[in-house]
Amino acid sequence: MITQPSSTPPEFAFDYRTSESGHKKLYFPAISFSDIHLGTHASRAKRLCKLMDHLAVDNMFLVGDIIDGVAIRHKNTFHFGGPWHRQVLGHIFRAAATGTHVTYILGNHDHVGTGKEIPHPETPDSFMHHRKLVGKAVKGVAIAEQVIYTNSQGDKIHFSHGHEAESTPDIWYHVGDFLLYTMQDLDRWMQSKFPSLREHSIAALAKRAFKTVYLPLMKVFQNIETRMEMDNIDKKVFGHSHVAGIKHTKSGRLIMNDGCCTEHVQFWAQDRNGTNAVMTMHADYLKIQDEHGREYIRTWTDLGLSDRMKEAPQVHHDDHTRTAQHIERLIYRAYPSQDRRTMAAEIKRRNQMTRDFNPRNDQLENLEEQALAVHLEELRKLRESYRHVPVPRPDYPKKSPN
Repeated sequence: MITQPSSTPPEFAFDYRTSESGHKKLYFPAISFSDIHLGTHASRAKRLCKLMDHLAVDNMFLVGDIIDGVAIRHKNTFHFGGPWHRQVLGHIFRAAATGTHVTYILGNHDHVGTGKEIPHPETPDSFMHHRKLVGKAVKGVAIAEQVIYTNSQGDKIHFSHGHEAESTPDIWYHVGDFLLYTMQDLDRWMQSKFPSLREHSIAALAKRAFKTVYLPLMKVFQNIETRMEMDNIDKKVFGHSHVAGIKHTKSGRLIMNDGCCTEHVQFWAQDRNGTNAVMTMHADYLKIQDEHGREYIRTWTDLGLSDRMKEAPQVHHDDHTRTAQHIERLIYRAYPSQDRRTMAAEIKRRNQMTRDFNPRNDQLENLEEQALAVHLEELRKLRESYRHVPVPRPDYPKKSPN
């Protein structure tokens, strides 16, 4: 009896396209990014721009928390994050304008597109009801809360941010955000003092340790798997937890987290064979974790991009970056910073003082009547004093008789 050797699934297949300028680019039929957190100093916007310079994609999914409106709202003064943050938005609109199907899935940090209400900055007692963008498109970018993508092999993949699978009270979101921002500040300080540690992150290690306990406790994977069974979905891509990885369920379903773009630039991608992988970008290589449980490294030299990846990311000045500037103005309106809310509170206080001393107020009317009475009394006394003063008569010359 002859036994056939077991077939080993192929590794992730990298393909290439050539840009109009003649540059070689990595090609993916589908790719996703989540938790970029534009507007915060933790975002690896510059490194992400370098990657996007060398990508050619058919379908791009932005799986929530692309813009961190929560962090922007807590800033003392409005600052979107610098030119590279604007360049990331420019790359997104540029991709949508050049044939890539781009879908922006809203998360828990960029929720105003769902039409939810937030306190109005200029009238704190009222709320701003933002226009609901779900189901519409902004400059070619489709806005959604979730989406199902069918690839060329017929596989259906469900995309959503992932926060909807948690049953966590809001207080834990605030605690988690505070701890995360604190660790990211520590990373930033450490990497500025020790450049050799730029590829290492305390925040990433701490998050992975925390999520190892937190995700099972909140039954995130169980909730996701239950929903996949209800919707008859075999594959799922989500973000939110900032912990990249691929998990096979007991029922044979595939759950994939595309990581984040804060401590590292991470993303989910699919090759021409339908193989799924989560990748982490480093200065000299890509770390790949595929759906078969294998981890391996491909250097930029292996991928034929070593020279290009050593260059600084390109700065674009075109209609797409100008569109990003318009979006930045909308972000200013949607997520007012602390100084704008303080100014609004001062305006409210002054308006309240004006209402308190309105001329129609009875107390003020009484004061005006008293002041008028005193003034009239002074005029009367002045008139009386002049009545007893003799008025001298002028001496006119007498007329001489004719």
